[in-house]
Amino acid sequence: MRLFKTAPVLLLLLLAACGSAEVKNVQSQADIFMERLSRGDFNGAFELCDADAVSLDTLRTIGNNPEYDPVMQDFQGFEHDEGAQSKKDDQGRIFELRLAPARFKGHAGWVAHFAFRRENDNWLIIGFKIEGPKQ
Repeated sequence: MRLFKTAPVLLLLLLAACGSAEVKNVQSQADIFMERLSRGDFNGAFELCDADAVSLDTLRTIGNNPEYDPVMQDFQGFEHDEGAQSKKDDQGRIFELRLAPARFKGHAGWVAHFAFRRENDNWLIIGFKIEGPKQ
């Protein structure tokens, strides 16, 4: 039972343990991605993705889904929580990051989740999800 009480603390420690420069880098890339997606620049958003993980058709579907109109038609940026979960290779280098959920500015209850993978010194989006307010 005590594990359940300490789990949130352990998660916070894990989130804060990632390299802050890498986290800031992918947070910035998430901002650019969402800005492009909200403008309907699906090709521009796709340039920031791993084509094996995220398809252009998926981005078009998300960008054109009326359920997401509140944040797509009025994207004001993200408020990022600090940290991320990371995966490391055998040499201890971070090769995958999952950002703490990013809150949409001006849209209470809306969050975005991002996962990134390092490919040749570039961070590419391998997962993306928007969640609206819980009702």
